[in-house]
Amino acid sequence: MSAPPPGGLRGGVLHAVHGWPLDQLGGVGVVVDALCAAEAAAGRPVAVLAPSGGWRWRPRARWQEGLPPVLFVDRGGGLGARASWEQPAALDAVGAALERLAPAALHVHHLAGLPLGLPALARRMGLRVRITLHDYHFVCPRGQLLDARGAPCPGPAPDRCAGCLGLRGPTGPAAVRARREVVSAQLAGATVESPSADLAERFERFGLPRPTVCALPPPAWTAAPRPATRQEAPLRALFLGALHPSKGPDLLLEAALRLPRGALDLRLAGPDGPDRAFVQRIRGAVEEARAAGRAVRLDGALPRAEVPAALAGADLLVVPSRWAENSPLVVREAMAAGLRTLVPAWGGARELDAGALVFGAPRREPPRGPARDQVIVAAIEAELRRALFGGSGDHTDMK
Repeated sequence: MSAPPPGGLRGGVLHAVHGWPLDQLGGVGVVVDALCAAEAAAGRPVAVLAPSGGWRWRPRARWQEGLPPVLFVDRGGGLGARASWEQPAALDAVGAALERLAPAALHVHHLAGLPLGLPALARRMGLRVRITLHDYHFVCPRGQLLDARGAPCPGPAPDRCAGCLGLRGPTGPAAVRARREVVSAQLAGATVESPSADLAERFERFGLPRPTVCALPPPAWTAAPRPATRQEAPLRALFLGALHPSKGPDLLLEAALRLPRGALDLRLAGPDGPDRAFVQRIRGAVEEARAAGRAVRLDGALPRAEVPAALAGADLLVVPSRWAENSPLVVREAMAAGLRTLVPAWGGARELDAGALVFGAPRREPPRGPARDQVIVAAIEAELRRALFGGSGDHTDMK
């Protein structure tokens, strides 16, 4: 790594994301990779800004050549909740790097791990600033409007957020209010976009300017051919995402195991999430199901090149998320592959596929509380039965 080259991005675009490499960032990484490729093909300078993962009292910004090149910045410059998102020393390091690189525009995709004040700094330096909202990070430091226990949050509020983040005493709500003021300053004067009307409406409901609804780049691969005909049973259902509680793979697994034996062939594919106990529960439940003769398969993370074949080998993509997904890439990939989808009634996933099967009450999340998961499981089960049997009632084992 080296110092940012003078004029290395003159007239170009710097994309800010929350990690590196891009292929480990889920849908956000795929979108940023597609945008970088398009801009490079058009002859425009392009690079990515990402947190280095390290912490230093005097943060540095370092340049790494590649396709695309990356500007890494360290965290640092103070302790405590407020310093964790303000990061004044890291902001100074990024500002010095921007002066050297001289980009024309900053495109923010996610600021987790980066200074929250970056958009306003870039605007003061004369850059065009565009913000694409991939989740709720600007209003929810946890990103998904789920609290520390994984329960849905009705929306940001100083006392509620302080308790969720473990900020004790009177300084907690004050820090939350200060973060909200900084967020408002970042959004002011920037072009703010949301890939779903649902997220745009939530931002407006939370007292922020309503973002413009935009379309994300289409999947950058060619769909694998699908068989012209196939047998009716079992229904081949696919979950494609991280093994993370917010994604709900456990809910889908429980719903699938309520169906008659032989009715459903379930494949769970995706990387392990950070919650090791949750991942082990999933693995244990899959092993028990397989020992009982159920057609359940648990795969690890799929390379991007294998995603088209996985979609072509399924009859139904299921998105069983607990959180209100914004605009899941996997749904757009399924549509490009000609695959039916089953998505929640809450969030923006349903906006992508007009022909999707939808579980849950229209435009209303399940009630908060201990029974929420069972409400979701029952709703997924009902839609799987409808896909299999046209909504009829009880069925005996099919094998």
